[in-house]
Amino acid sequence: MKDKTKELEQKIEAKKQSFSIEEAQKLILQQLFDGIQKEMRRYLNAERKKIIGIFEKLWDKYQVSLVEIKQERDSAVSRLNEYLEKLGYSKKGSDL
Repeated sequence: MKDKTKELEQKIEAKKQSFSIEEAQKLILQQLFDGIQKEMRRYLNAERKKIIGIFEKLWDKYQVSLVEIKQERDSAVSRLNEYLEKLGYSKKGSDL
């Protein structure tokens, strides 16, 4: 392990000696680009989650159609009329 560590240190030292300004600039620009790209992806993912949340709420709110709501209402009115008729409060065939 110590030999590998020394070998790595020697390689790093050799690279330091031959490292040019152009290589340093490319490396710095690449690091800046990678950081900016990471931040942009994080921001876009957060925005994407917000938009998906909005559509999920709309789906939950409007998933039952108006036709279904009217059918349920008509069924409830029909049952209520039956109960009222049995109790003597309504005549057959009359609506509320």
